Amino acid sequence: MDGYLDRLSRTFSDHRVQLVTAAVAASAATASAMWGTRHIQRRQRARKLKKDTVFGDDSQTQARQVTKHTPISLTPNEESLIREQLARHYAFLGDDGMKRLRDSFVVVVGAGGVGSQDYVLDCIDNMDTKLDLIMYCKKHNLPVISAMGAGMKSDPSRVQIADIGDTFEDPMSRAGVESGVKVIYSTEKPGKVGLEQPGDFSVLPDFRVRIVPVLGTMPAMFGIAMGTHILTELAGFPTDPLAIKGRNALYARLHRELGNREHQLWMSPDDVGYILEEIWRGKSAISGSTDKLALVRWKRDLPMTTHNCIVMTKKEADEHEKIEGNPEDVYPAGIIAFINERFEEERRLSQLR
Repeated sequence: MDGYLDRLSRTFSDHRVQLVTAAVAASAATASAMWGTRHIQRRQRARKLKKDTVFGDDSQTQARQVTKHTPISLTPNEESLIREQLARHYAFLGDDGMKRLRDSFVVVVGAGGVGSQDYVLDCIDNMDTKLDLIMYCKKHNLPVISAMGAGMKSDPSRVQIADIGDTFEDPMSRAGVESGVKVIYSTEKPGKVGLEQPGDFSVLPDFRVRIVPVLGTMPAMFGIAMGTHILTELAGFPTDPLAIKGRNALYARLHRELGNREHQLWMSPDDVGYILEEIWRGKSAISGSTDKLALVRWKRDLPMTTHNCIVMTKKEADEHEKIEGNPEDVYPAGIIAFINERFEEERRLSQLR
């Protein structure tokens, strides 16, 4: 033991060993001090952040509130990131459309939100409240779209957007309001559900009954359709929702009446439906009316094809058949240009099929 201590003493008596030992000790002390200081600073910042979050003063809280008129400034990097995230939206709607969209303010009633709205989405279950909201929006000229009932519906192909005056399939869609309000609804007839005293299961009178079967994806489809419609409306992107109201019977009637006008008719009711809905958007090419429509040959000296068949009202069709010669010499230039544009559009699309 004495020999070991003697060797250790001689080692540490060396000047170089003393310098190395002092340097190591100083480094360890410095590292410990730095680590301790940073640890204390982190704990202090964490306590301050928690305190500010829970007990923030009113002035800071007010400063964080954002309204429609609060200017929002973005750094170049933030703006670049947003444009990158929405690149496909910009490609679809264009810069002007996206600017209108980003500057808009939309409120979803039933999910919170206040202020001066550019559009109102009605997702309320209670019928009386729904009607009150719709009437208020109509009175104050606020654009509104209302979601009808999705209960006991399961066919996604029947979800439609139309003016409430063009609907009759959904019992809620005609309760108290006759026209002037866009609604999203399903043309599917509700199934029969055997419920005894279903009102006993309702949370409040006139609210939806919780035991009515609802396929979870259907309300989601209603919401997605509403959101898409609002995006295109606010961005100024043209859309033309098709009102589906007894269309199969309408196609059959138009096909039958067209057969009475023509000696030979190769078209089927589906072809008639295509001409009516896809080429002429369910409206008269002359007046834009949707009432008492008929199909008629545009130019009598050309064969009846999708490129020579237009939609008119019955009265307009009867007057059109009395025309002798070229109809382009009779109708105004604006109507002629519109009709030729639709025919040209159909020719282009037919080449892609």
